Amino acid sequence: MDKQLTILITCYNKERYVSYVLRQLIDQNCDALDIHIINDKSTDASLEIIQEIVNGVDNITIHTLDNHCGIGYVRKFALSLVKTKYFIFRHRRNV
Repeated sequence: MDKQLTILITCYNKERYVSYVLRQLIDQNCDALDIHIINDKSTDASLEIIQEIVNGVDNITIHTLDNHCGIGYVRKFALSLVKTKYFIFRHRRNV
């Protein structure tokens, strides 16, 4: 099945919340989703948590930036990853 929706998740130091968001998406069990997580060089355990949760999930890709760049740059980078007709930023006030 072709991907129909891209979900973009930006992350910077959200170890407290990131597992909740990722488990919600994985529980959807939908092959039509293309999910990209952009880690903005988190200094907490966010990246390790992300890697542990998405290990073996085929439709999730992790991108880790070399330097902390801020939300503007990260969102622009995230948009460059979209290959589907529709996309959404997964946003939660605390994520």
